[in-house]
Amino acid sequence: MTQADDPFLLVHAYCDGELDPANALAFERRMAADPRLAAERDRIVALKRAMTRLKPAALPPAALRSRVEQAVGLRRRAGRPTWSALAASVGLAVILSTAATWSVLAPGRAGLVAALYPADVPFLYFVAQPDGKHIFSATYVEHLAAIQRVKQLRRAARAPQPPGRAPPTPRR
Repeated sequence: MTQADDPFLLVHAYCDGELDPANALAFERRMAADPRLAAERDRIVALKRAMTRLKPAALPPAALRSRVEQAVGLRRRAGRPTWSALAASVGLAVILSTAATWSVLAPGRAGLVAALYPADVPFLYFVAQPDGKHIFSATYVEHLAAIQRVKQLRRAARAPQPPGRAPPTPRR
């Protein structure tokens, strides 16, 4: 007999609410037919009630709770940050702030004005073509189609062309 087949373990699972509704209903029928299982259920319910009444008035100290949680693996002790981690985070902050400053300073006056006052257009996406032009799309589906077109153009540009034939131009 395996543990899953042991009816007394199933009584405990039933009392703890661990059975799904279908199995709980089937087990209730089984307990109604077997007085030993019903007696075990009554004993467990009585024990739970007694334990509820005998709960300690005060909670255990937080330090004890923390030690128990660490002992059973529920919580791990937080390690102290190392100097190398601190140095890495400072270095990362410097790099990111430099990059942010550069991205603001890199565009000219026209770029800053365009960022402050964007044009009122429906486009949300764009893809750069191999010739430096862009395909603008209003929806994500159109954007995915534009990506496929640009990939085709790049493949066509890499493929050797027969003499007198120009590479394909993008469709709009």
